[in-house]
Amino acid sequence: MELIAECERYEGWWIVDVPAVRGLHTQVRRLDQVEAMIKDAASLLLDRPESDFTVCVAPKLPPDDQPARPEVLETPTF
Repeated sequence: MELIAECERYEGWWIVDVPAVRGLHTQVRRLDQVEAMIKDAASLLLDRPESDFTVCVAPKLPPDDQPARPEVLETPTF
């Protein structure tokens, strides 16, 4: 099952929502933490093994937003 993790910056955190899974919301410091966090949460919420999920990380940045650290934009998406 492919899950799209919509990520938005807020006060030094990435707020993550997965619309396809009711109640699946979390936060992480770095985008490279999203996949593991979402797989773990989806596994618990849906009572399925983590291996059943693939995660597509979809960061949302306002057009004029320039992250303080360039690696924010270099995190691979799946």
